[in-house]
Amino acid sequence: MVSGIGCSSNLPGYINTYGMHTLHGRSLAVATGLKLANHELKVICTGGDGDGYGSAAIILSIPCAGTWT
Repeated sequence: MVSGIGCSSNLPGYINTYGMHTLHGRSLAVATGLKLANHELKVICTGGDGDGYGSAAIILSIPCAGTWT
């Protein structure tokens, strides 16, 4: 189970499994990397609004900023 730092970060602590806390907004990238590295793993990713929208939106907007000038 992969989770970001934020509202959902306690979920791996409630489940008897291996868990990984990642940087805010990076949980999907880490979960994707884990699945690509080992296809046999069952990867579950949790995240709150900050993971999915707040931090990730800023990261995605940086490459687009060059096209606006």
